[in-house]
Amino acid sequence: MICLVCDGGRISYSEGDIVEVRGGMVLVRNLYIGLYTMGAEDLCVSLEKGFIIAVGRVIEAPSGVGRELVGRAILYRPRGFDNMVCIFSEGNPSEAVEIGEQEAAEPLGIIASEAQIALDYAKRSGPSPLVIGGGFPAHVAHIVLQSGGVRGYSIGRRFRGSEIQSLSLEGSIDRRYSSIYIAGMANSEELYMLERLSMIGDLRIYYHPLLKGEKIPIPLGGRISIKPLKYKTPGNTAIKIGRRIMRIARGYSYIEARIGEEPPLSGNLIIIDLKDCGKTRNRSCSNSRHP
Repeated sequence: MICLVCDGGRISYSEGDIVEVRGGMVLVRNLYIGLYTMGAEDLCVSLEKGFIIAVGRVIEAPSGVGRELVGRAILYRPRGFDNMVCIFSEGNPSEAVEIGEQEAAEPLGIIASEAQIALDYAKRSGPSPLVIGGGFPAHVAHIVLQSGGVRGYSIGRRFRGSEIQSLSLEGSIDRRYSSIYIAGMANSEELYMLERLSMIGDLRIYYHPLLKGEKIPIPLGGRISIKPLKYKTPGNTAIKIGRRIMRIARGYSYIEARIGEEPPLSGNLIIIDLKDCGKTRNRSCSNSRHP
């Protein structure tokens, strides 16, 4: 069985064993795996921190726990073991999101799900939102905000296909924002700005679901509200925007790769096609390397 591992600071292919399915888990055959840098620019961080989303089909689940998901196409977060994510990876049934059959068979399932998160934020963002962090989710957020007639703010960042208001550190501190969306790992300037704004208080902050468990460097108090966003089944609007994002961002903000190809060295989002590697005679899967 083919797995993705971190080998000497970069992603490589290896062989691994199927994880035993226990209570509270489902076993999913991955069709596509998305590795997010979340602005960290290091794909090994993606595996170590679990910045991973996969589109796959549930093939096994314990009786009474996620059993109704067997055979369904889902979006889920794989559970890596020893910093390894394999063709067949365990997932938590409580976090699984069903998606349409068409979206399950292509990267659009992952892209549209990101668009849905951004759409959910846009409903709460207000007229002057600030998006923190680099990486693919931040890029998607700005595209979605602009599609709704809102030009979001960023601190020294620009993204293809979106008209954003990029501020200097000095210019960002004195402004008032309707909300803040932490879409990726903040750099030093963004961290400093967040700390300064938290002293003023009266902040509505939302953060990307992949950042769940990461420390948000903001002192609590002073009328500060912090809420996570969630993955949901992408609606028709998200799918439509997802297709547009794929045209804008492919090769720039995200890269597609197949299992038989050398894994990319970097990228904001790497979507790796693993859908045929459950077949042991597949040639594209025979090029795996032991770490």
